[in-house]
Amino acid sequence: MRKRLSRIKKIEILWDINYKIFNNYLDYYRDENIWINFKESWDSAKWNTHDLIYISEKSLIKFLDDKTLTRASKAKNYNGKNGSRAFVSEHIVPFNLLIDLYKEEFKFKNPSFNEYKDFFIKFNKICLVWHEEDNYLNDLGFKKNMPVKINEIKDNIFSRYVAANIKPIKTIFLNPGDLFTVLKEKRDEGLCINEIKQLISKQ
Repeated sequence: MRKRLSRIKKIEILWDINYKIFNNYLDYYRDENIWINFKESWDSAKWNTHDLIYISEKSLIKFLDDKTLTRASKAKNYNGKNGSRAFVSEHIVPFNLLIDLYKEEFKFKNPSFNEYKDFFIKFNKICLVWHEEDNYLNDLGFKKNMPVKINEIKDNIFSRYVAANIKPIKTIFLNPGDLFTVLKEKRDEGLCINEIKQLISKQ
């Protein structure tokens, strides 16, 4: 019987595999002047090789104030759209821009493994926003865009959130499920928001 891999080990493997794949994309770009940017070719990195999870302050307040809310709650039950979740996993830097930024950063020379990993930790940031915040980002025209040019992203990673007045809290969790498990426990214990912020946040 094959040994089941832990989630941590699976993520380690994906970091390694994606590094090799993306180096091939860069090599192909230099040889053929074609950049592989269709989303299916980057999906394993999009949701697995990222920084620690963020949660917006509004999402945290909503969750703590309403015991009917869970990670999987539907937006339609909270004055939202059909087919959407109340808590939306949102990329702070839209992933289509991250792909282009990766090419610009390493188009002349493939990164070392550490450079590649540092890049994804810096730019691949996922935040759990309240569905209304996600809609507002879209209304502002920032679903796949940012208020700054691509060469300015490095110094303005949170510019979309500044424009939409979204306040992200960096947590100590890599997995949203683990974050919500702890949030539910502390909500049931009756802890106040400041106590919970201190428990979950990466200072």
